[in-house]
Amino acid sequence: MTRLKTIGLALLALFVFSAIAATAAQAEEAPYWSIEGTRLAAGKTFEILGKSTEKQTLTAGADKVECEKVEFKSGTVLLGSNAGEPGKSDEGLHYTKCKVAGNGTPCEVTNEEVNSEPLQNELAYAQNKTSLVIEVFPIKGKILAELKFTGSGCSVKSTKVTGVAVAGIFTDATPPVLLELPTPVAQAESFLLKIVPASHSHIWLIKAGVGTEVETEEVDGFGAEATLAGTILVLLGVHGTSLTTKWSPLL
Repeated sequence: MTRLKTIGLALLALFVFSAIAATAAQAEEAPYWSIEGTRLAAGKTFEILGKSTEKQTLTAGADKVECEKVEFKSGTVLLGSNAGEPGKSDEGLHYTKCKVAGNGTPCEVTNEEVNSEPLQNELAYAQNKTSLVIEVFPIKGKILAELKFTGSGCSVKSTKVTGVAVAGIFTDATPPVLLELPTPVAQAESFLLKIVPASHSHIWLIKAGVGTEVETEEVDGFGAEATLAGTILVLLGVHGTSLTTKWSPLL
């Protein structure tokens, strides 16, 4: 009887060990922020600065808003993560020198500026898992930004931009190169976030070591499906001053 009990305990231990090993083998590593070769861990933050390298546009049918410049607001930071969890960032965007077309005339963007709602970014993989992307969404609710217009000819005085934007991550080079996998992402002082009109409708998002294909919510503006386009240069900073520190998404 004792011998059978011992064998039973041994088999149980083997089963538990096998289950743990299988779980570990199935766990997926999410993309994360790395600074000077060291992972930015959960609970840690690092300031980032961002500015446009080209005009930023929102197009919805015949309506189009174009802004010459965009910058990250003060307080935009990378958010660290532990293994199996994606790196994130909290940010705000300030657009300036904005103009509108298709919304009647005379009509102008109020003060020629637009401020986003508080946003959060999340590192993920493109659907085919061959490149990195950043998913951008409101921290609360569904509104990315509200556009306000001034002028007697404006068809609408304001419109809410809603949904989720997805940007590809590129090297800051001429020409920019998409960060493709499985090639390791080299540390650099800066990267480019590029939102293209044909945004990713599906991404591969990893949480707690488990990957899931997620369908992103389409962007809407002026009461219709809309597209975003533009590129932002991103680099590390401290108190609003840029650093030459090297970093990367996914070491």
